[in-house]
Amino acid sequence: MTRRLSYDNTDAKTRIDTLLVDLNNAAVALRAGLVAAQQAVTSSVVNTAITTFNALLTVIDAFEGMLGISLTSVSSTAEATALSTLAVK
Repeated sequence: MTRRLSYDNTDAKTRIDTLLVDLNNAAVALRAGLVAAQQAVTSSVVNTAITTFNALLTVIDAFEGMLGISLTSVSSTAEATALSTLAVK
């Protein structure tokens, strides 16, 4: 399944809010897929999915930290690794 992130270009706050909603929706979808797949697929597939899920959570945490929404401290190395895992260019 491919999920795309989008944003409402009305103003800066709306762009950020809609991007965060999309990122969180992607995390929810991935978590649901992980739960459903745990008994149906090989452990290597589940491990890859867990790595992807953790990368997505890291990106969300970093983004929210930059906005001052959360107190999470994500290192630049962790952020770069997460973006690479998610194939963000």
